[in-house]
Amino acid sequence: MLVVVGDYCPWCKKFERKALKSSLIRKKVKKDFIAVVVDNKRDKDKFPKEFHTKLLPTVYFINPKTEEKVLRVLGYAKKDTFAQMMNEAKKTYTYKYKKNKL
Repeated sequence: MLVVVGDYCPWCKKFERKALKSSLIRKKVKKDFIAVVVDNKRDKDKFPKEFHTKLLPTVYFINPKTEEKVLRVLGYAKKDTFAQMMNEAKKTYTYKYKKNKL
């Protein structure tokens, strides 16, 4: 889970504070994801160019083996809405990439 934010972006700060730091999201991350938060400008050389974006915040759920985008979430989301998006990303990943292994 790659979270792209900007230190100049008020919606990014709100998303980090209200959603990412909530106990609901932290539990889901701990159980099913690895979260990496990057600043779109400050860290632009530290993450792949295909994940650079002008729309902030943006969250990419990524297949850890192929580095393909599983799901992209644009903009601010409340914690409950974001938790549903996390469930959708996990479901999509499981269906699309693990169905042959079940």
